[in-house]
Amino acid sequence: RGLDHQAPREPEAVGMTTEAALQMGIVRWLQDVLPDAAIVHHSPNEGIRKPHYGMKLKSLGLCAGWPDLEIFVPEADFIYPDQANAIFLEVKTPKGVLSASQRACHSRLLACGVHLTIVRGIDDCKAFLAGLVTLRQPTPHARAIEQQLRL
Repeated sequence: RGLDHQAPREPEAVGMTTEAALQMGIVRWLQDVLPDAAIVHHSPNEGIRKPHYGMKLKSLGLCAGWPDLEIFVPEADFIYPDQANAIFLEVKTPKGVLSASQRACHSRLLACGVHLTIVRGIDDCKAFLAGLVTLRQPTPHARAIEQQLRL
């Protein structure tokens, strides 16, 4: 059950103190609560690369500032189907800030009519998605993840 056939790895940081750990927890939660046909995707934009490899990625379509998570949900699972569109989540720690490339990319995406928000924890994620799509009832696993993300 869920969106990924591999068992997710446990977050490395206690209390979800890093952006990566927070994002891993959010992805695990999404796998439990999104409709079955939904897709969650992360494009690995982060990290320092050798210039040659960075140029190759850019020529393949990598976009600086791209949000952390992309969510695609069938139109029928949107609360208002006429508002169906891609959903993007930018994951930040409570003190995290957007880079200039993130601000520029997000502005362009919003101009395209997508749904995009910054999430600083599971409650931000739940509130944003609850206004857009019909979520499944949280399983005990999803509730445990919520509790872990609130530590």
